[in-house]
Amino acid sequence: MKFGLIAGNGKFPFLIIEGARKQGASLAVVAIKEVYKRAEEAVEKYNLKTDGDTFLQTFACPLFEKGFGCLVHQKAKPAPCISHACYENQADLPPVILQEQTEKRIENFNKRTYGNAWSWLPLPVWLSLVNPSAEGFKTEEINRR
Repeated sequence: MKFGLIAGNGKFPFLIIEGARKQGASLAVVAIKEVYKRAEEAVEKYNLKTDGDTFLQTFACPLFEKGFGCLVHQKAKPAPCISHACYENQADLPPVILQEQTEKRIENFNKRTYGNAWSWLPLPVWLSLVNPSAEGFKTEEINRR
């Protein structure tokens, strides 16, 4: 088994690591601060924006761990990740129609939940906006959307 752990502070991450090792699992551990740092770096390096055609913006995913792969397990992957990222083999991708249906369901859910105050943004941008320890925490920017 293969697991990724995005860890904060405290004892809990160490308990997970110990349990995974006892089970013989492959485990990659990355501090949440490191994920936020990677997101900020991707925003800067790739000049990612919150406006314009965000679908045309490409980036290095902050949740991808070199030598391990994606830190997010298959059952919890964001829908766009499933068809747009982290796949080496085209045959592993779901059918395009399934992706479109899933994205449409998510879009409808978001509109019912947030009204027009949301938008599809590159993952590093969202992580940068919600990083609670970032200078100038940007939740106001999310709320204005």
